[in-house]
Amino acid sequence: MRRIKNALSRAGFYIALSVCLALIGGAAWFARSAHPYPLPTKTLATAAPTVAPSGTGEPLLGALAIMQTPAPPQLLWPVSDRELLTMNSGSEPQWSDTLDQWQIHNGIDISASPGEAVQAAADGSVTAAYKDALLGYTIELTGDAGLVTRYSNLAALSLVSIGDRVRQGQTIASVGDSADAESALPPHLHYEAYRDGQWALDVGQLTD
Repeated sequence: MRRIKNALSRAGFYIALSVCLALIGGAAWFARSAHPYPLPTKTLATAAPTVAPSGTGEPLLGALAIMQTPAPPQLLWPVSDRELLTMNSGSEPQWSDTLDQWQIHNGIDISASPGEAVQAAADGSVTAAYKDALLGYTIELTGDAGLVTRYSNLAALSLVSIGDRVRQGQTIASVGDSADAESALPPHLHYEAYRDGQWALDVGQLTD
């Protein structure tokens, strides 16, 4: 009788073990059927999107604009003399002996000999050539980065024409006495330089 009980006990153990194995196998099959491909055990890191700094982003745009903006060209003396007869007055009027009145003087007057060659202070295209009622024969060059150079009190307008492309240092005219508003001054060239409508001539930076 004891042997029978022992045999049944062992049989019950193996039956229970078989049932457990069957349950484990069934669970594994079900899990694999639900997910035919192995699931990753670790979440992959993804690059965070680049977020612009708070605000409008203008400092960054300003930095890019500065990087892309070409450096202003070095301007030449348009005539050989270096004596300045009259400076640019900006917004402050200065006395004119010719007109006998206070007035704004746009430009500088550089002493020069009559007939002396006037050279282009920078590369540019001739965008205007005319006789001004006050400053006489005038040539205007427009170059890169919004630079405009203007030469007045010329002898004539015969060397260049509107649309011509001229190089820095090229002779574009000669000094004359056509500026009626500056006739009390010694012979000279009236010279102006602007960038985007703003005065852009630093005499200390002019070069030969």
